[in-house]
Amino acid sequence: MAIKQLAACYEEVIAKPDADNCPFRVECIPALKDMYTFEGRIGVNNGDKAEPEWFNLDLNQFLHRGCFVENSNYVIALVIHTGVESKLIMNLGQYRFKKSRFESILNYVLVFNLCLALLLSTIASFQNAWWTEGHITDHQYIYEKLDVKTGSTLSSVKAFFSFYLIVNSFVPLDLLVALEISKLVYTPYMEGDGEMMVPDYVVNEVKGMECHSLSLHEELGLVQYIFCDKTGTLTQNELVFRQLAMPDGGLYDYTDKPFSAMKKDIGDSKTTSDFFNCIALCNDCISVKDGDKITYNGPSVDEVCLLEMALEANMGYFVDRDSSHVRVQTPTTLLSFELLRTHKFDSIRKCMSVIVRSEQDGKTYSFVKGADSSVFPLCTATDKNIIDTCEKAVEQMAMKGLRTLCYGMKEFDIKGRDPMDIEPAECESDLHLLAATAVEDLL
Repeated sequence: MAIKQLAACYEEVIAKPDADNCPFRVECIPALKDMYTFEGRIGVNNGDKAEPEWFNLDLNQFLHRGCFVENSNYVIALVIHTGVESKLIMNLGQYRFKKSRFESILNYVLVFNLCLALLLSTIASFQNAWWTEGHITDHQYIYEKLDVKTGSTLSSVKAFFSFYLIVNSFVPLDLLVALEISKLVYTPYMEGDGEMMVPDYVVNEVKGMECHSLSLHEELGLVQYIFCDKTGTLTQNELVFRQLAMPDGGLYDYTDKPFSAMKKDIGDSKTTSDFFNCIALCNDCISVKDGDKITYNGPSVDEVCLLEMALEANMGYFVDRDSSHVRVQTPTTLLSFELLRTHKFDSIRKCMSVIVRSEQDGKTYSFVKGADSSVFPLCTATDKNIIDTCEKAVEQMAMKGLRTLCYGMKEFDIKGRDPMDIEPAECESDLHLLAATAVEDLL
Protein backbone atom coordinates (compact mmCIF):
# COMPACT_ATOMS: atom_id res chain seq x y z
CA MET A 1 0.00 0.00 0.00
CA ALA A 2 1.35 3.43 -0.93
CA ILE A 3 2.28 5.91 1.78
CA LYS A 4 -0.41 8.41 0.74
CA GLN A 5 -3.04 5.68 0.85
CA LEU A 6 -1.91 4.74 4.35
CA ALA A 7 -2.21 8.35 5.48
CA ALA A 8 -5.74 8.48 4.06
CA CYS A 9 -6.57 5.27 5.94
CA TYR A 10 -5.40 6.85 9.19
CA GLU A 11 -7.63 9.87 8.68
CA GLU A 12 -10.70 7.74 7.93
CA VAL A 13 -10.26 4.71 10.17
CA ILE A 14 -7.98 5.62 13.05
CA ALA A 15 -8.30 9.38 13.42
CA LYS A 16 -12.07 9.17 13.98
CA PRO A 17 -12.81 6.07 16.04
CA ASP A 18 -15.74 5.45 18.29
CA ALA A 19 -14.74 7.05 21.59
CA ASP A 20 -16.44 4.25 23.53
CA ASN A 21 -14.40 1.52 21.83
CA CYS A 22 -10.99 3.11 21.22
CA PRO A 23 -9.14 5.27 23.76
CA PHE A 24 -6.68 6.62 21.15
CA ARG A 25 -6.85 9.04 18.26
CA VAL A 26 -4.01 9.43 15.78
CA GLU A 27 -3.44 12.31 13.38
CA CYS A 28 -0.71 12.89 10.81
CA ILE A 29 0.51 16.49 10.50
CA PRO A 30 -0.26 17.11 7.70
CA ALA A 31 0.59 13.67 6.35
CA LEU A 32 3.55 11.39 5.88
CA LYS A 33 6.13 13.40 3.93
CA ASP A 34 8.81 10.82 3.22
CA MET A 35 10.67 7.96 4.81
CA TYR A 36 13.06 10.11 6.82
CA THR A 37 10.62 12.53 8.46
CA PHE A 38 7.48 11.94 10.47
CA GLU A 39 5.29 14.40 12.33
CA GLY A 40 2.06 13.43 14.03
CA ARG A 41 0.29 13.30 17.34
CA ILE A 42 -1.66 10.79 19.38
CA GLY A 43 -4.61 11.69 21.56
CA VAL A 44 -5.63 9.76 24.65
CA ASN A 45 -9.23 9.99 25.81
CA ASN A 46 -9.18 11.00 29.45
CA GLY A 47 -12.34 10.15 31.35
CA ASP A 48 -15.32 12.37 30.60
CA LYS A 49 -13.35 15.07 28.76
CA ALA A 50 -14.60 15.68 25.27
CA GLU A 51 -11.16 16.62 23.90
CA PRO A 52 -8.38 14.02 24.29
CA GLU A 53 -4.96 14.82 25.67
CA TRP A 54 -2.52 15.14 22.76
CA PHE A 55 1.12 14.00 22.60
CA ASN A 56 3.52 14.74 19.75
CA LEU A 57 4.88 11.92 17.61
CA ASP A 58 8.18 12.19 15.73
CA LEU A 59 11.15 10.01 14.85
CA ASN A 60 11.92 9.58 18.57
CA GLN A 61 8.89 7.28 18.72
CA PHE A 62 9.43 5.85 15.26
CA LEU A 63 10.72 2.28 15.15
CA HIS A 64 12.19 1.14 11.84
CA ARG A 65 11.93 -2.44 10.72
CA GLY A 66 14.89 -4.45 12.00
CA CYS A 67 15.16 -2.51 15.29
CA PHE A 68 14.72 -3.92 18.79
CA VAL A 69 12.71 -2.52 21.67
CA GLU A 70 14.21 -2.77 25.15
CA ASN A 71 13.21 -1.67 28.65
CA SER A 72 9.56 -1.10 27.69
CA ASN A 73 6.61 -2.64 29.49
CA TYR A 74 4.27 -2.21 26.54
CA VAL A 75 4.17 -0.62 23.08
CA ILE A 76 1.35 1.07 21.18
CA ALA A 77 2.19 0.25 17.57
CA LEU A 78 1.24 2.27 14.49
CA VAL A 79 2.12 0.77 11.10
CA ILE A 80 3.47 3.68 9.05
CA HIS A 81 5.57 2.17 6.27
CA THR A 82 4.81 -1.33 5.02
CA GLY A 83 6.14 -3.78 2.47
CA VAL A 84 8.86 -2.65 0.07
CA GLU A 85 8.45 0.97 1.21
CA SER A 86 10.20 0.28 4.52
CA LYS A 87 13.65 1.82 4.95
CA LEU A 88 15.36 -1.52 5.49
CA ILE A 89 14.01 -3.07 2.28
CA MET A 90 14.75 -0.02 0.12
CA ASN A 91 18.34 0.11 1.36
CA LEU A 92 18.97 -3.51 0.41
CA GLY A 93 21.18 -3.98 -2.62
CA GLN A 94 21.12 -6.71 -5.21
CA TYR A 95 22.29 -10.00 -3.75
CA ARG A 96 25.43 -11.33 -5.38
CA PHE A 97 26.40 -14.95 -4.92
CA LYS A 98 29.99 -15.21 -3.72
CA LYS A 99 32.24 -17.73 -5.41
CA SER A 100 35.98 -18.19 -5.53
CA ARG A 101 38.20 -17.37 -8.47
CA PHE A 102 39.03 -21.05 -8.86
CA GLU A 103 35.35 -21.97 -9.14
CA SER A 104 34.85 -19.32 -11.81
CA ILE A 105 37.74 -20.71 -13.86
CA LEU A 106 36.51 -24.25 -13.32
CA ASN A 107 33.07 -23.31 -14.65
CA TYR A 108 34.62 -22.04 -17.89
CA VAL A 109 36.66 -25.26 -18.18
CA LEU A 110 33.54 -27.38 -17.70
CA VAL A 111 31.59 -25.43 -20.31
CA PHE A 112 34.50 -25.67 -22.78
CA ASN A 113 34.81 -29.43 -22.24
CA LEU A 114 31.06 -29.86 -22.69
CA CYS A 115 31.09 -27.89 -25.95
CA LEU A 116 34.13 -29.89 -27.14
CA ALA A 117 32.37 -33.18 -26.39
CA LEU A 118 29.27 -32.08 -28.31
CA LEU A 119 31.40 -30.92 -31.24
CA LEU A 120 33.33 -34.19 -31.46
CA SER A 121 30.10 -36.22 -31.19
CA THR A 122 28.51 -34.18 -33.98
CA ILE A 123 31.53 -34.60 -36.28
CA ALA A 124 31.66 -38.31 -35.53
CA SER A 125 27.93 -38.73 -36.26
CA PHE A 126 28.30 -37.05 -39.68
CA GLN A 127 31.29 -39.24 -40.45
CA ASN A 128 29.23 -42.27 -39.43
CA ALA A 129 26.39 -41.20 -41.79
CA TRP A 130 28.83 -40.73 -44.69
CA TRP A 131 30.45 -44.12 -44.11
CA THR A 132 27.10 -45.89 -43.69
CA GLU A 133 25.74 -44.55 -47.00
CA GLY A 134 28.72 -45.99 -48.88
CA HIS A 135 29.12 -49.30 -47.11
CA ILE A 136 25.70 -50.36 -45.82
CA THR A 137 25.12 -52.85 -48.64
CA ASP A 138 28.52 -54.45 -48.12
CA HIS A 139 28.16 -54.81 -44.38
CA GLN A 140 24.70 -56.26 -43.85
CA TYR A 141 26.05 -58.38 -41.03
CA ILE A 142 26.45 -55.09 -39.12
CA TYR A 143 23.21 -53.44 -40.22
CA GLU A 144 21.10 -56.52 -41.01
CA LYS A 145 17.80 -54.79 -40.15
CA LEU A 146 18.73 -51.33 -41.47
CA ASP A 147 16.91 -49.91 -44.47
CA VAL A 148 19.24 -48.55 -47.16
CA LYS A 149 17.40 -45.19 -47.54
CA THR A 150 16.69 -44.39 -43.90
CA GLY A 151 19.42 -46.40 -42.27
CA SER A 152 22.13 -43.76 -42.46
CA THR A 153 20.00 -41.13 -40.70
CA LEU A 154 18.92 -43.42 -37.88
CA SER A 155 22.43 -44.73 -37.53
CA SER A 156 23.92 -41.25 -37.26
CA VAL A 157 21.46 -40.27 -34.51
CA LYS A 158 22.36 -43.37 -32.52
CA ALA A 159 26.02 -42.76 -33.22
CA PHE A 160 25.81 -39.18 -31.83
CA PHE A 161 24.74 -40.41 -28.39
CA SER A 162 27.19 -43.31 -28.52
CA PHE A 163 30.10 -41.04 -29.27
CA TYR A 164 28.93 -38.58 -26.59
CA LEU A 165 29.04 -41.37 -24.01
CA ILE A 166 32.61 -42.10 -25.12
CA VAL A 167 33.87 -38.50 -24.91
CA ASN A 168 31.78 -37.62 -21.85
CA SER A 169 34.84 -38.27 -19.69
CA PHE A 170 36.18 -34.94 -20.97
CA VAL A 171 33.82 -33.26 -18.44
CA PRO A 172 35.49 -33.84 -15.04
CA LEU A 173 32.36 -34.10 -12.89
CA ASP A 174 34.24 -36.18 -10.36
CA LEU A 175 36.62 -33.21 -9.90
CA LEU A 176 33.77 -31.09 -8.45
CA VAL A 177 32.78 -33.87 -6.07
CA ALA A 178 36.40 -34.33 -4.98
CA LEU A 179 36.79 -30.59 -4.33
CA GLU A 180 33.68 -30.40 -2.14
CA ILE A 181 34.74 -33.47 -0.16
CA SER A 182 38.23 -32.03 0.37
CA LYS A 183 36.73 -28.76 1.68
CA LEU A 184 34.64 -30.68 4.17
CA VAL A 185 37.73 -32.57 5.32
CA TYR A 186 40.01 -29.58 5.96
CA THR A 187 37.30 -27.25 7.37
CA PRO A 188 37.69 -28.71 10.92
CA TYR A 189 41.44 -28.05 10.70
CA MET A 190 40.80 -24.40 9.87
CA GLU A 191 38.27 -23.98 12.68
CA GLY A 192 40.69 -25.60 15.12
CA ASP A 193 43.66 -23.43 14.12
CA GLY A 194 45.03 -21.81 17.28
CA GLU A 195 46.26 -18.72 15.39
CA MET A 196 42.67 -18.00 14.33
CA MET A 197 41.27 -18.12 17.88
CA VAL A 198 40.74 -15.26 20.32
CA PRO A 199 39.77 -15.35 24.02
CA ASP A 200 36.50 -13.71 25.03
CA TYR A 201 36.92 -12.61 28.64
CA VAL A 202 33.28 -11.54 28.94
CA VAL A 203 31.93 -15.08 28.70
CA ASN A 204 35.24 -16.76 29.66
CA GLU A 205 35.63 -18.87 26.55
CA VAL A 206 37.81 -19.08 23.46
CA LYS A 207 36.20 -18.27 20.14
CA GLY A 208 37.61 -19.73 16.95
CA MET A 209 36.93 -19.23 13.28
CA GLU A 210 33.48 -20.34 12.11
CA CYS A 211 32.98 -21.62 8.58
CA HIS A 212 29.58 -20.63 7.16
CA SER A 213 30.36 -21.32 3.50
CA LEU A 214 32.49 -23.82 1.57
CA SER A 215 32.88 -21.61 -1.48
CA LEU A 216 35.76 -19.33 -0.42
CA HIS A 217 38.24 -21.67 1.30
CA GLU A 218 40.93 -21.54 -1.36
CA GLU A 219 40.75 -17.73 -1.50
CA LEU A 220 42.20 -17.41 2.02
CA GLY A 221 45.62 -18.38 0.75
CA LEU A 222 45.61 -15.43 -1.68
CA VAL A 223 44.96 -12.71 0.94
CA GLN A 224 47.93 -10.32 1.29
CA TYR A 225 46.33 -7.06 2.49
CA ILE A 226 43.20 -6.20 4.50
CA PHE A 227 41.58 -2.79 4.00
CA CYS A 228 38.91 -1.63 6.41
CA ASP A 229 37.18 1.49 7.73
CA LYS A 230 38.63 0.85 11.23
CA THR A 231 35.43 1.27 13.25
CA GLY A 232 34.12 -2.08 14.40
CA THR A 233 36.46 -3.97 12.06
CA LEU A 234 39.90 -3.85 13.62
CA THR A 235 38.56 -2.39 16.85
CA GLN A 236 36.47 -3.78 19.67
CA ASN A 237 33.86 -1.03 19.17
CA GLU A 238 34.46 -0.27 22.84
CA LEU A 239 35.18 3.35 23.70
CA VAL A 240 37.14 4.64 26.69
CA PHE A 241 37.22 8.30 27.76
CA ARG A 242 40.80 9.62 27.63
CA GLN A 243 41.19 13.42 27.56
CA LEU A 244 39.31 16.65 28.31
CA ALA A 245 40.19 20.14 27.04
CA MET A 246 38.68 23.16 28.78
CA PRO A 247 38.39 26.73 27.43
CA ASP A 248 40.95 27.99 29.94
CA GLY A 249 43.64 26.03 28.11
CA GLY A 250 43.77 23.05 30.44
CA LEU A 251 44.26 19.65 28.80
CA TYR A 252 43.62 16.80 31.23
CA ASP A 253 44.47 13.15 30.60
CA TYR A 254 42.50 10.38 32.34
CA THR A 255 44.29 7.36 30.95
CA ASP A 256 45.77 6.46 34.33
CA LYS A 257 43.67 8.75 36.52
CA PRO A 258 40.12 8.24 37.83
CA PHE A 259 37.32 10.47 36.57
CA SER A 260 36.58 11.48 40.14
CA ALA A 261 39.69 13.71 39.90
CA MET A 262 37.89 16.01 37.44
CA LYS A 263 36.37 18.15 40.19
CA LYS A 264 39.84 19.03 41.43
CA ASP A 265 41.23 19.48 37.90
CA ILE A 266 38.60 21.69 36.25
CA GLY A 267 36.83 23.19 39.25
CA ASP A 268 33.13 23.83 39.77
CA SER A 269 32.36 26.82 37.53
CA LYS A 270 29.31 27.67 35.42
CA THR A 271 31.18 26.55 32.30
CA THR A 272 31.84 23.19 33.95
CA SER A 273 28.20 22.69 34.96
CA ASP A 274 27.03 23.72 31.47
CA PHE A 275 29.46 21.25 29.92
CA PHE A 276 28.10 18.34 31.95
CA ASN A 277 24.54 19.53 31.29
CA CYS A 278 25.33 19.41 27.57
CA ILE A 279 26.52 15.80 27.86
CA ALA A 280 23.42 14.84 29.88
CA LEU A 281 20.90 16.60 27.62
CA CYS A 282 22.35 16.24 24.13
CA ASN A 283 21.96 12.49 23.54
CA ASP A 284 19.49 9.80 22.50
CA CYS A 285 20.26 7.38 25.33
CA ILE A 286 18.05 5.95 28.05
CA SER A 287 18.97 5.12 31.63
CA VAL A 288 18.29 1.74 33.20
CA LYS A 289 18.11 1.63 36.99
CA ASP A 290 18.90 -1.47 39.04
CA GLY A 291 18.57 -0.36 42.64
CA ASP A 292 21.04 2.48 43.12
CA LYS A 293 23.01 1.52 40.02
CA ILE A 294 22.45 3.38 36.73
CA THR A 295 23.48 2.03 33.34
CA TYR A 296 23.02 3.63 29.94
CA ASN A 297 21.89 2.23 26.64
CA GLY A 298 21.64 3.99 23.31
CA PRO A 299 22.33 3.88 19.55
CA SER A 300 25.71 5.62 19.90
CA VAL A 301 28.59 4.10 21.85
CA ASP A 302 30.19 7.58 21.97
CA GLU A 303 27.24 8.95 23.92
CA VAL A 304 27.18 5.97 26.28
CA CYS A 305 30.91 6.40 26.96
CA LEU A 306 30.50 10.12 27.77
CA LEU A 307 27.49 9.50 30.03
CA GLU A 308 29.38 6.82 31.94
CA MET A 309 32.28 9.25 32.39
CA ALA A 310 29.94 11.95 33.75
CA LEU A 311 28.31 9.42 36.08
CA GLU A 312 31.67 8.34 37.53
CA ALA A 313 32.89 11.94 37.78
CA ASN A 314 29.70 12.80 39.74
CA MET A 315 29.65 16.39 38.53
CA GLY A 316 26.32 16.29 36.70
CA TYR A 317 24.96 13.16 35.13
CA PHE A 318 21.88 12.07 33.22
CA VAL A 319 19.28 10.40 35.48
CA ASP A 320 16.27 9.66 33.28
CA ARG A 321 13.93 11.08 30.67
CA ASP A 322 10.38 10.84 29.40
CA SER A 323 8.77 12.21 26.25
CA SER A 324 9.11 15.83 27.37
CA HIS A 325 11.49 16.10 30.34
CA VAL A 326 15.08 15.20 31.23
CA ARG A 327 16.44 15.06 34.76
CA VAL A 328 20.09 15.77 35.60
CA GLN A 329 21.71 15.09 38.97
CA THR A 330 24.34 17.62 40.04
CA PRO A 331 26.53 17.28 43.16
CA THR A 332 24.05 19.44 45.10
CA THR A 333 20.60 19.17 43.51
CA LEU A 334 18.39 17.40 40.98
CA LEU A 335 17.69 19.57 37.90
CA SER A 336 14.75 19.15 35.56
CA PHE A 337 14.69 20.38 31.96
CA GLU A 338 11.74 20.50 29.60
CA LEU A 339 12.83 19.13 26.22
CA LEU A 340 11.39 21.46 23.58
CA ARG A 341 13.13 20.40 20.37
CA THR A 342 15.87 18.04 19.24
CA HIS A 343 17.81 18.41 16.02
CA LYS A 344 19.38 15.08 15.20
CA PHE A 345 22.94 14.65 14.03
CA ASP A 346 23.37 14.47 10.26
CA SER A 347 26.32 14.22 7.90
CA ILE A 348 25.83 17.77 6.60
CA ARG A 349 25.67 19.73 9.87
CA LYS A 350 27.91 17.24 11.72
CA CYS A 351 26.41 18.21 15.03
CA MET A 352 23.39 17.62 17.30
CA SER A 353 21.46 20.23 19.24
CA VAL A 354 18.65 20.39 21.77
CA ILE A 355 16.46 23.25 22.97
CA VAL A 356 15.50 22.93 26.63
CA ARG A 357 13.77 25.06 29.24
CA SER A 358 15.15 24.94 32.78
CA GLU A 359 12.40 24.46 35.34
CA GLN A 360 14.66 26.07 37.95
CA ASP A 361 15.07 29.54 36.40
CA GLY A 362 12.57 29.33 33.50
CA LYS A 363 15.21 30.21 30.92
CA THR A 364 15.57 28.51 27.55
CA TYR A 365 18.93 27.15 26.44
CA SER A 366 20.38 25.61 23.32
CA PHE A 367 23.04 22.92 23.78
CA VAL A 368 25.15 21.73 20.83
CA LYS A 369 27.74 19.00 20.39
CA GLY A 370 29.53 17.92 17.25
CA ALA A 371 32.75 17.83 15.26
CA ASP A 372 35.29 20.59 15.80
CA SER A 373 34.98 21.66 12.15
CA SER A 374 31.27 22.34 12.77
CA VAL A 375 31.19 23.70 16.32
CA PHE A 376 34.12 26.17 16.15
CA PRO A 377 32.60 28.25 13.30
CA LEU A 378 29.32 28.45 15.26
CA CYS A 379 30.95 30.09 18.28
CA THR A 380 30.91 33.85 18.89
CA ALA A 381 33.76 36.04 17.65
CA THR A 382 34.50 37.17 21.22
CA ASP A 383 35.62 33.61 22.03
CA LYS A 384 38.39 33.69 19.39
CA ASN A 385 41.21 33.20 21.91
CA ILE A 386 39.30 30.40 23.59
CA ILE A 387 38.62 28.76 20.22
CA ASP A 388 42.30 28.96 19.19
CA THR A 389 43.39 27.42 22.49
CA CYS A 390 40.83 24.64 22.29
CA GLU A 391 41.58 24.02 18.62
CA LYS A 392 45.25 23.33 19.44
CA ALA A 393 44.19 20.90 22.16
CA VAL A 394 41.82 19.11 19.76
CA GLU A 395 44.64 18.79 17.22
CA GLN A 396 46.89 17.20 19.85
CA MET A 397 44.17 14.72 20.80
CA ALA A 398 43.44 13.87 17.17
CA MET A 399 47.13 13.19 16.45
CA LYS A 400 46.98 10.43 19.06
CA GLY A 401 44.17 8.73 17.10
CA LEU A 402 41.44 9.77 19.53
CA ARG A 403 37.89 10.63 18.51
CA THR A 404 37.04 14.20 19.48
CA LEU A 405 33.83 16.12 20.14
CA CYS A 406 33.26 19.79 20.93
CA TYR A 407 30.47 21.31 23.02
CA GLY A 408 28.75 24.70 23.00
CA MET A 409 25.65 26.39 24.38
CA LYS A 410 23.78 29.68 24.53
CA GLU A 411 20.75 31.17 26.19
CA PHE A 412 18.05 31.05 23.56
CA ASP A 413 14.82 33.04 23.80
CA ILE A 414 12.12 31.48 21.64
CA LYS A 415 9.75 34.42 22.33
CA GLY A 416 6.54 32.41 22.50
CA ARG A 417 7.22 30.57 19.24
CA ASP A 418 6.40 26.94 18.63
CA PRO A 419 9.70 25.05 19.18
CA MET A 420 8.84 22.72 16.30
CA ASP A 421 9.18 25.70 13.92
CA ILE A 422 12.73 26.52 14.99
CA GLU A 423 15.34 25.57 12.39
CA PRO A 424 18.80 24.26 13.36
CA ALA A 425 20.54 27.39 12.08
CA GLU A 426 18.74 29.52 14.68
CA CYS A 427 19.83 27.58 17.74
CA GLU A 428 23.23 26.52 16.37
CA SER A 429 24.83 29.96 16.16
CA ASP A 430 26.62 32.45 18.46
CA LEU A 431 27.56 29.65 20.82
CA HIS A 432 29.73 29.83 23.91
CA LEU A 433 32.42 27.13 23.67
CA LEU A 434 32.30 24.80 26.68
CA ALA A 435 34.90 22.06 26.21
CA ALA A 436 36.26 19.33 23.94
CA THR A 437 36.52 15.62 24.74
CA ALA A 438 38.48 12.71 23.31
CA VAL A 439 37.69 9.00 23.49
CA GLU A 440 39.72 6.02 22.33
CA ASP A 441 38.32 3.18 20.26
CA LEU A 442 40.19 0.19 21.66
CA LEU A 443 41.94 -2.03 19.14
